Amino acid sequence: MKPPITKLPTSKSFLNLPILLDWSNLKHQAVVFGAPFGKPYSTVEFPNNQSTAPDKLRDASSRILVDPHSVDLDLLSGGTLASISVADGGNVPLKENKVDQHYSDIESAVRYLVERSIFPVSVGGDDGITNPVLRGLDVLNDVTIIQIDAHMDWKNERFGERHGYSSPMRRASEMAHISGIHQVGIRSYGSATEQDLKDAKNWGAQIYLAKDIHEKGIEWFFGQFT
Repeated sequence: MKPPITKLPTSKSFLNLPILLDWSNLKHQAVVFGAPFGKPYSTVEFPNNQSTAPDKLRDASSRILVDPHSVDLDLLSGGTLASISVADGGNVPLKENKVDQHYSDIESAVRYLVERSIFPVSVGGDDGITNPVLRGLDVLNDVTIIQIDAHMDWKNERFGERHGYSSPMRRASEMAHISGIHQVGIRSYGSATEQDLKDAKNWGAQIYLAKDIHEKGIEWFFGQFT
């Protein structure tokens, strides 16, 4: 597989990591890359342009960690960012406004990394990029998804679109390498209907409502996994 072609960010790198656009030279444990463009709904006006998100997050990231040798006082594990080999791999570009090709390029980028035992860290973009990332994990088996979100994202289609940001968990459930889905923080209204909820539960998705976590506490939530 040829290495993907990525584009230089318009901002500083993520966490001031070294930028490496030539993925053929990767010798890293992990690569952070931007997947900026989700697939818009063509039949409705819906304000969801998150194409600048990867570079905005890069700009803000230096406020999270100034020095790669800083220790995490929550974990106190002795590990630091400097002890891990990580690179900023740039952004997967949108070519000629072809979002389907953009999705295919994201999928290939993830697969390229995983096949080389490099951990992929993608930064969106809207929820539409979830499925290209998940498809790129098909070289693995028995993949469990932990989704932290307000909405279930189980629509089979929305406004005629099956690969938009209302459908990623539905599409994920159709992938042979996805063996479990845990949806955390679900609340209020979204696009899901009663049938979508039934479909999710019938597939085996585990749904943890935000109100239950608030009422019963985080210890209750973690107890669901023991």
